[in-house]
Amino acid sequence: MEGNGGLFDQLEKSPDLGYALDGEWEGCYAVHIGRDRFRVIWELMPPIEDYDSGDELIPVVILRVGPKTDPWGRAIYDAPRPSSL
Repeated sequence: MEGNGGLFDQLEKSPDLGYALDGEWEGCYAVHIGRDRFRVIWELMPPIEDYDSGDELIPVVILRVGPKTDPWGRAIYDAPRPSSL
């Protein structure tokens, strides 16, 4: 991701950027940042219509940002999935 613009700019262009997750995180995507030390996990919400432009918008909810593993060796994906509501 580094050198390619900000993550949020990239998500705006390609909300399915990164890699799809499965299991408890099914329907979410993640990307490695900070030289593979951190993860950003997000969920795509149902598309909505932008009444001003007529374009279809895909809302993105950032669910978790943090280190790949905590000091005890647990992966960011091991914590319970937060609600996107």
